[in-house]
Amino acid sequence: MIHILELKKGEIVKDKIKEFFETTNWEEAYVMSGLGSLVDVKLTNAADFNIPPKVKMTCFEGPFEALSLFGEVKKQSNETFVHIHLCGSLSNSETHGGGLFHAEVFRGLRVYLQKIK
Repeated sequence: MIHILELKKGEIVKDKIKEFFETTNWEEAYVMSGLGSLVDVKLTNAADFNIPPKVKMTCFEGPFEALSLFGEVKKQSNETFVHIHLCGSLSNSETHGGGLFHAEVFRGLRVYLQKIK
């Protein structure tokens, strides 16, 4: 069964996904997709070839249109781990992507999740 999480203006994406997950009895879920608009977006990408790599953070004020949003949510050592990758475009159609560190919902965002276990 697919669950649709509706996020409203001003909500923090990872926080709301974590809050929802913690209200379920799920151990792991697949973030299948997301559709909507964001502001205050912070994406991370590897900055070198070391393991673990140094991380470079890129910030975008927005608006930032979500083109692809996917990842996983799982219980790990009694904590909820949210790991999401995001690709999106700015108002000039410039596209950026990476690991989602932070994003705030601009107009609205629908996140599609499926329980794995």
